[in-house]
Amino acid sequence: MNTTTMMISMQQVRNGLAATTGQDVADIAVDEDFCEVLGLDSLDRLELLSKLEDAFGVLLLDSQVRDIRSLEDLTVAVNQAAGDGAWRGRS
Repeated sequence: MNTTTMMISMQQVRNGLAATTGQDVADIAVDEDFCEVLGLDSLDRLELLSKLEDAFGVLLLDSQVRDIRSLEDLTVAVNQAAGDGAWRGRS
């Protein structure tokens, strides 16, 4: 079986975050807590991450979700999930 790892760029993650929240995220620094900046509570955060999982076709582990605070964290987690083959609905 030939598997290909898709690298998802930080810009793609930023675009996904903007599309999912409907907010301008262009000025959020890569190491800034995007939930704090966007005014998301813990439930909003989980819903957002679930929507981003769907958008990128990956499954994030609970341990990854707990640690995601910044765009950098999110980009790393999405790429780890993709690299681990934790794709949702893709072959």
